[in-house]
Amino acid sequence: MVSILIPVYQDFISELVTKLIKQAEILGLEYEILCYDDASMDQFKNENRKLAQNAHIKYKELELNIGRSKIRNLMAKEAHYENLIYLDSDSIVCNPNFIQNYLKELNQNERNVIHGGRVYSDNRPDDDFSLHWSYGKHFESQNAATRKKNSPNYFHSNNFLVKKKVVLHIPFNEQISGYGYEDLVWAKQLKTEGFVIEYIDNEVVHNKLDTNLFFIQKTKTGLDNLYTLYSEGNNLNTPLVKLALFFYKSKFSLFYNFIFSIFSKKIHKNLCSGNPSLVLFQMYKLDYLIRLFSKK
Repeated sequence: MVSILIPVYQDFISELVTKLIKQAEILGLEYEILCYDDASMDQFKNENRKLAQNAHIKYKELELNIGRSKIRNLMAKEAHYENLIYLDSDSIVCNPNFIQNYLKELNQNERNVIHGGRVYSDNRPDDDFSLHWSYGKHFESQNAATRKKNSPNYFHSNNFLVKKKVVLHIPFNEQISGYGYEDLVWAKQLKTEGFVIEYIDNEVVHNKLDTNLFFIQKTKTGLDNLYTLYSEGNNLNTPLVKLALFFYKSKFSLFYNFIFSIFSKKIHKNLCSGNPSLVLFQMYKLDYLIRLFSKK
């Protein structure tokens, strides 16, 4: 018995849901699929609401966008079954045994959260989308062993199995607005309370790439969240935070920001090119976070 929870925002999900239904039916599974739209544009809602005709699907449209944390908590509360599979709406399920792989984990310790992972297509996209793709391929497309070694920093909420009571006991932090780090905060809370995140190779393909400019902006929004969390005493202790604090506390921050500013236009041009440097992107993120710490 499984509830599959798909928070939807600006995505067409018919193909994703159809694949999930096919797998569940082959397994003879007792299941439901919750598709909650977080105030998408009409073009997406007009197409996706057709899914409500299936008795196994609970489709709901929210009038106002409530964000990534609140919608996950809401769906957990309204799910009928105890076993929850969370999937982002921009996912592609390529593995015909995707659901079955998760079902094999149901007899494990009920305090475990099972993370399936994500990968990016091997097909190089158009130049306008190269930064997101390159970053995802290098940093996010990691096998289970690598994710486990670097846990919880490699936990993402796009694809995981969890007991309903776990989410009700430790809900996602609804104070985090916008994009970024709500999943890492949740993973840290799990660890603090003695829950275990297990990692398996049950990846989905991340199907929606942001343009270079939009990905840079989303990254800055995520860093704003990261800084706010640190300022409120929630130190996520990521490698980037450690490095930014080193520069800030050692008084090298002004020197780094000054040198970066000299080359900032060239760096930005590279990040928006068809062959962006991930080293420069990490330097860009470090510069931005150091500036946030310097405003304290």
